[in-house]
Amino acid sequence: MNAQQWLTESLRFTLFPSEPFERQDWWQDVVGEPADEERNNPKVGLFQQSGDFENGVLRLSVQPSRIDWTWAPVITEAFEHQHLGSFDDCSTKFFALVDRWLQKAPSCKRLAYGPVLLLPVSAAEDGYKKLMSFLKLNLDYDGAKEFLLQINRPRSGKTSIQGLRVNRLTTWSVQFQKKVEFSLEPESNSYLEKNLLYACRLQMDINNAAVAKLPVERLSDLTTEFRELSFEIAEKGDCK
Repeated sequence: MNAQQWLTESLRFTLFPSEPFERQDWWQDVVGEPADEERNNPKVGLFQQSGDFENGVLRLSVQPSRIDWTWAPVITEAFEHQHLGSFDDCSTKFFALVDRWLQKAPSCKRLAYGPVLLLPVSAAEDGYKKLMSFLKLNLDYDGAKEFLLQINRPRSGKTSIQGLRVNRLTTWSVQFQKKVEFSLEPESNSYLEKNLLYACRLQMDINNAAVAKLPVERLSDLTTEFRELSFEIAEKGDCK
């Protein structure tokens, strides 16, 4: 399986600060233009900015304990899989933004990358068959519904940060969307299922175990490793 065959439902990058920080105008510096919307809620310590980015919506959420960049598609009424495009292409664009931001970001103890991917299939059974190949399982999935498997496969990090552990948390499932039409006839409560859309869904959370403080000069190496790990999972499935 090629990573390019997966569609991108959303991408998230999270930084967990190692000490109190002063918020800056990161959006303008990283995106190159003002945000379309801003929201400030001092009571809960939340500041958000959002705006158009490529063919989707980019959002920056800043809290004292974490900073998130998320990129998701513009949701339309079309009955189709809502996505940003191929995983490979979207990942390249997203990490170009992340790497620019990390040059200005506050010191941190932990980073996390959370892509959510879709692989369209023609039917639920086809989806389970695909999942079994990704998970190296031989289960009787005939008539199965609501299957979900979550697993973490930690590894030692490849960067020069001594003893760093990288968590590879994945959640595998088959999702479906249903389009129905309700009858408008008096005293009728019936509805007709018109269309169904199926897809394998892979949700990842690749992150490092928290340390006192990550070396600033190694952040780019770490994000590169996260991206490579996400491709490995998308291509090979659950692997040690």
